[in-house]
Amino acid sequence: MEQNFANMQQNFQKEICVLKDIITEKDSQISKLEETLEAQRTTQEKANERLLQLEVRDRRHNLILHGLPKEKRGDSLRDESSICSKRQSWPQGGNKDFQVF
Repeated sequence: MEQNFANMQQNFQKEICVLKDIITEKDSQISKLEETLEAQRTTQEKANERLLQLEVRDRRHNLILHGLPKEKRGDSLRDESSICSKRQSWPQGGNKDFQVF
């Protein structure tokens, strides 16, 4: 009777060790999955931010294409003809502020 009890206890100890190993392995897998998920979230946040920037740029371009008055476009969105006329007025050798060395 005592031998059976000792055998059962030994078997339970073996099963407990196997279960602990399984739990440790699963915890490791969960940690790796959490790291992967966090990396994917970061990537998604960056992609969303870039998409928002592109949408803002597209809206600006659409405003220009649909005839927003020049005075409401802002300096960064002025028309090309004014830029070309400024280039023609530069002295020979180009604009001193924008020389390439």
